[in-house]
Amino acid sequence: MNISFFGNSFLKIESKNLTIAIDPFLENVGKVSKFKADILLSTSPKNLNEKGVLGEPFILKNAGEIEEEGVFIEGMYIGDFIVYKIICEEMNILVLGEYDLGKLNEDVLDDIGSIDILLVGVNKDVKNTLNIISQIQPKVVVPIMYKQKGIKNDCLEIEKFTKEYGVDFEEVNKLNIRKNNLPAEEDTRSLLYLINS
Repeated sequence: MNISFFGNSFLKIESKNLTIAIDPFLENVGKVSKFKADILLSTSPKNLNEKGVLGEPFILKNAGEIEEEGVFIEGMYIGDFIVYKIICEEMNILVLGEYDLGKLNEDVLDDIGSIDILLVGVNKDVKNTLNIISQIQPKVVVPIMYKQKGIKNDCLEIEKFTKEYGVDFEEVNKLNIRKNNLPAEEDTRSLLYLINS
């Protein structure tokens, strides 16, 4: 599976037979990197650019479930935000997108279950992000929603997050990950990857 990041919460997840686009941003936010997608997910429908991807994807911008080509996706509301749990290639992925409300309640954590890869926004408060990571305890953390050149947002710089989180990180242009690359169960610290956009 490959994960690419294009700024804000705009992501591409590629499995063997399926391409998922998440949160292509509006043209006034930055330059949109268009690609063909089979499924389009939105964590914040008011900010969705449906023309930000090519093809005729199935669009999910509410709570709900779909299964396609062996990939299961469940959208659930947390406040005004929609978060997605994706099961792909035997890995559990949680996409929090623009969510920035801090700690998750116990009901939400029960619904989410065990997570291998967490795509979480830095947004405006590193403490909120660190609280969420601590609650979910994923094996891999990929930060999104931070200040970047050429992208309009009022988020924090990624350096503030990496300094507070206090772990080494690896910068990649695209995250290529397989189930057998994930840390072992006994590892207590998540791997941190920064995907260049």
